[in-house]
Amino acid sequence: MISGILLSLSKIGLAQNEYNFYGKGARAAGMGYAFYAVSDDATVISWNPGGMVQIKKPEVAFVNRLTTTEYNHLLYGDNKYKPQYNIDYLGFIYPLKLKQKDLVLGLCFQNKINYKSVYSTDKDTTLGYNEYSNRATVNSISVSAAYSITRFLGVGITYNYWLSMGNEADDYSFYNTRTWDKERYPYNQNVIESHETFRYYGSNFTAGILMDFSPFRVPLRFALRYESKFALKDAYEADYSLSYRYSNNIDTTYAENYHGTEKYFFPSIFSAGLSYRIGDYFTIACDFDIRPFKDEVYTYEYKYCKTMVTSHTDTLDYSENVDAYYLLKSNANLNQFRIGLEYIFHPKFAFIPVRAGWKNNPTSISDQSTKDQVYAHSLNFGTGLILKRISVDFAYERYAYSRNVLIIDEYYTEEKIFNSFILSLIVSL
Repeated sequence: MISGILLSLSKIGLAQNEYNFYGKGARAAGMGYAFYAVSDDATVISWNPGGMVQIKKPEVAFVNRLTTTEYNHLLYGDNKYKPQYNIDYLGFIYPLKLKQKDLVLGLCFQNKINYKSVYSTDKDTTLGYNEYSNRATVNSISVSAAYSITRFLGVGITYNYWLSMGNEADDYSFYNTRTWDKERYPYNQNVIESHETFRYYGSNFTAGILMDFSPFRVPLRFALRYESKFALKDAYEADYSLSYRYSNNIDTTYAENYHGTEKYFFPSIFSAGLSYRIGDYFTIACDFDIRPFKDEVYTYEYKYCKTMVTSHTDTLDYSENVDAYYLLKSNANLNQFRIGLEYIFHPKFAFIPVRAGWKNNPTSISDQSTKDQVYAHSLNFGTGLILKRISVDFAYERYAYSRNVLIIDEYYTEEKIFNSFILSLIVSL
């Protein structure tokens, strides 16, 4: 009961997570994440392990991200979100020689899914106000190896172990001190509170190929990438409480405890990328992902205890169940095309890149009035400073969508804008 009410309330202003497992790095972000066939720095493990053969010296990469959120809703008012900081990537690449061929090893930590969000709503809205805090992230530790079969062909493979590391709590509170429909909701006040904890785990692998035609005097690179299907599991526990308060002082409180396992069934993802260099300083790149998410599901198997308390009654119920839902609310595919540009200015003291990119943005959510998949809009820009052994890169992305959401019996417009600032440091040892 309570979990159903919480789901209907908390989804207002909370888009389902986007399962776009982009690689990392401000350089890639500035190019609209068109990076499979570029992949020539220490963020390569998150993109195309076959590209590791391009790295000739040990490298270390550190990527961090700051995201701000703007939210507008005609009924709930403007949610006030706190900026969220996240370490996106830590990576180390070490090249070796094996029989005069390049053998390159890599190790990295990366953020895969970021649930972090802290917000509160205006306290004078019609339906009441919310306070929400989610500190959960899903990360992976990846081990990678690549080998140069010929001077223009490199292959690589990565093993990814998915996990969550600390900060796994999700707290939600809803307070309603007035009722807009006294006939349907005759109470004077209701309060909903929840606390959830998560522990994610799973594993899969990524394989990649990079063909570099520059030895044949053609400044073209072609990449293929495959990410295997797998089930991401989550061992969770959740506590909910719901209190109704009436003028006759006969109040009712419901309390529920759930514990069980969620499984997210992710499909295989097939990708291809091209990059072409014009002259020495201008690069254009494009990527395409086939992400067949349609009809993929997530399930949760749970047991729960429920207690109802009034001035007269105290009951206890215990049962277990297994539910399955589509992984995406839109139940659609997330196929994506991306294109990016990079031009490098070259004064005597350093290289200064300027980058821009665009991508189509099919989301996991749908417009609840038309049932159509929602497409977001994004703009990506970047720059940096490249020295002999150190590269500092910065990128900005604006990602926004709007849709209609059904609340009680009416549709209301929901708008959400994410502003991400990505900073990377790459050091050649």
